[in-house]
Amino acid sequence: MWHSCSADTLTPWEMISMAWHDGRREGRFPRSGRGLRLAALLVVVGIGAGVAAAGLLGEQPYRIGPFGVRARWSPSLSGTTELRFPPLGAAAAATHRGPGRLVVSLEEIDFDALADILAQPAGDGTVEAFRGMAFEAARRARAFALRLIGLGLAGGAAGGAVLLALLKPRLAAVARAAGLAGLSGALALGLLAAWAWATFDPSAFRSPTYRGALASLPWVVDAVQQAVGQVEEVGERLRTLARSVYQMYQRMEALPPPLALEEADVTILHITDIHNHPAAMDVAREIARAFSVDFAVNTGDLTDLGTRLEAELLRGLREFPVPHLFVTGNHETPEVAAALSLIEPVRLIDGQMVEASGVRILGIGDPAAAGPSASALTPAEAKMLAEEINGALAGMTERPDILALHNHRVASAIRPGLVPLVLFGHSHAPGVSFRGGTAYVNAGTTGGAGVRGFQGEEPVRISLAVIYLSLDGGVRPLAVDVIRLSPIAEGFVLERHLAPAP
Repeated sequence: MWHSCSADTLTPWEMISMAWHDGRREGRFPRSGRGLRLAALLVVVGIGAGVAAAGLLGEQPYRIGPFGVRARWSPSLSGTTELRFPPLGAAAAATHRGPGRLVVSLEEIDFDALADILAQPAGDGTVEAFRGMAFEAARRARAFALRLIGLGLAGGAAGGAVLLALLKPRLAAVARAAGLAGLSGALALGLLAAWAWATFDPSAFRSPTYRGALASLPWVVDAVQQAVGQVEEVGERLRTLARSVYQMYQRMEALPPPLALEEADVTILHITDIHNHPAAMDVAREIARAFSVDFAVNTGDLTDLGTRLEAELLRGLREFPVPHLFVTGNHETPEVAAALSLIEPVRLIDGQMVEASGVRILGIGDPAAAGPSASALTPAEAKMLAEEINGALAGMTERPDILALHNHRVASAIRPGLVPLVLFGHSHAPGVSFRGGTAYVNAGTTGGAGVRGFQGEEPVRISLAVIYLSLDGGVRPLAVDVIRLSPIAEGFVLERHLAPAP
């Protein structure tokens, strides 16, 4: 049909096509052009199928020390790493070059193993433990990269085999195609992994992008970065100040009344709003020993985010020298409450009436502690809760001697005369007042507002209170010492508030 046409009527493309087909029929041209095109197609299919297989099937769990994590890789236009901390959110950073996204999610924490590591004295033991975790993380990263390369090989081979089976269903040809495509997929994933490994820069997380709840808490990171270098120095200063308070207290005891309180039958330490401060428990222990307190009452906000990890990190509670009665604040969660219930000598008293040293204490937990939200009570909600408590107290045949709760608005609305003593916190503003036979004591913040306290030019002062009770003729507050410590100014203030005569 082609030869019946005149050369003058053929287009250039038709003339080239006619010559090609004539040459192929006569054996003058090899079939290599088609073979090269097919090979190129197999390489492309192998790379695509290999990358798809790695992205879809590359997720893998790993154990690194006390942490269980899950790693996943996916193709991306930029090289990023995302660290996920359910349910708090995630932090992402541009850590490497190359088109690949690595997602590492924290799945679980072995708190017993973590507590064992943190309980080791600072020094070689702790350093060696974390060095071992770093080595294990690097080993797991290499294993994950090899897994991705293997998936690239398998995915590419499968894609090449399917393609050639559709075009040319001969076993030998399919096998060769699978091999070429599989090697292409493995090589592509290997090059991507090597590129990411060679250019990986963990310091990129100094300027991360946050998602979820973490996005609303940038002050945590900033404050922690400022506080890390000060923690040891601040802790030592606070311990020194606590010992200075004790020395002053001893001198006060040698003075005549009212500075000396010889008639006190029970002495209580009131602490509140620690907010993860690493030195707060050291200070509280020093004061507890110095003033020979009978027990301590903690009115909540031990943590900031309400995670069980935070509760475990406050291991100083295990070494507290006296019974430690605890009511939850709005920054606690059910996880924190569960962890605290396992720590001696802490006793969670939300909704319970307990007795210590002949004194009855009723604890009222903050409503926010029943869930993950740290939202504080609104003034209207605080008033409503106070009315419920007032009604319950008025109807009791045997009332408590001490009411312990967290929110200062609720506490200030407790009707005078229902209980001798109300202990609370939340506002971070220490204060004492006496109304109608009731002492209202706010210990302020024993944690100096936590990491937030380091954000200003001068950290928030740590504060706590020591309450002296008489049991003669019923429980009656005699006096309250409010102690404020300033680690930067290296000074302290002790204010004694004497109760009115009955």
